[in-house]
Amino acid sequence: LPEKMSMLEHALRVTKEAHGDQRRKSGDPYWTHPLAVADILARATMQPMPMQGNVQRLEADTPEALELGARAMWPQLCLGTEDILVMYIAALLHDTVEDTSMTIKAIRDIFGPSVASLVDGVTKAEC
Repeated sequence: LPEKMSMLEHALRVTKEAHGDQRRKSGDPYWTHPLAVADILARATMQPMPMQGNVQRLEADTPEALELGARAMWPQLCLGTEDILVMYIAALLHDTVEDTSMTIKAIRDIFGPSVASLVDGVTKAEC
């Protein structure tokens, strides 16, 4: 469990650093988009489990609330299958190759081939 939590922390940190000062049209930091996507995918694919405390989906009206809600779900996420963890990390990183200097090779080196393959699969092909 601690290793998986550490991977999630690292993936969020890499996402935030890669997107730097990028902003959404709303003015929110860009990293809120991949975090929201990861959150939605995890909640849609995880088996219902008894939850410790209130881990219901929060109406996140601030980036801080979104992050707090996601982090509250992480222990439950870490109890799930490896596939769900890989999917969540790939969702966090899904725009980094298109919108930042991050490369698929760097993602592979940091997070492994499964995460890199998913990110590569959802990255827009250059036409």
